[in-house]
Amino acid sequence: MPREHSDAELDATERGARAVGDDPAELRRLRNKALRLLSQREYSERDLLAKLAQPPSPIIAKKIAERKLRREKRETSRTAFDDAADVRESKSAKHNAAMQQFLARQADAPDPLESTPKVQKLSFSDEFVENEAPKGGDAHARSQNGPSAQIVSALKAAGYQSDARFAASVVRRRGGSESERSVRERLKSSGVDAEMIATAIETREMTDESAVAALWARKFGTSPTNDKEKARQIRFLQSKGFGVSLILKTIAAKRAGDAE
Repeated sequence: MPREHSDAELDATERGARAVGDDPAELRRLRNKALRLLSQREYSERDLLAKLAQPPSPIIAKKIAERKLRREKRETSRTAFDDAADVRESKSAKHNAAMQQFLARQADAPDPLESTPKVQKLSFSDEFVENEAPKGGDAHARSQNGPSAQIVSALKAAGYQSDARFAASVVRRRGGSESERSVRERLKSSGVDAEMIATAIETREMTDESAVAALWARKFGTSPTNDKEKARQIRFLQSKGFGVSLILKTIAAKRAGDAE
């Protein structure tokens, strides 16, 4: 069963994925979607990535667009406020420079041009450029992997996603209604490695013989009365991965039992 998630662990997971520099809102959406999927059943790493890569539904996409618009409006308002503050600071600097010029004239200095506002302003501008220039090393290097891969990697490291648990759950759900070969192919197509597949198959409680007999009894229960019905039963059992020889043997055994 999927494990429970504490708020602290979820926040740590999001921070770990956010370290690559992706949009926090998008990371949060992907994280929530991944956790919602994992709360319903186990997923392999490959299957979970495929699910996260699917585009959101129109309703979810509309909500995402609305949140993005609100965020952009907040950022615009914040930028306008900062610009207004810069204007106020510029006016204050000009006022201070004019006051210094006036005081210099009042002091009847021998050469008041030595401390003109232009010289002071130039010095301040140089300091401003030096302090405010963007540092090239401050930006995070974006990972070559997408945000979905970062989220899945963080969830896997935290124990929320596990290929081993996924393999075991598939064997429990499918082991009684599909052949061993079919279960192996299903796990292989989901990206589970061979060692995990072998370990999970060992936990299977039924053999192919007992599984096909139990499945036939649940689905049909009675021997076919004609060739058309027999062909239908064979096709169904073949779709579950069982071989024709085993299917014919099972049907013959049930027919013999019915005859007794």
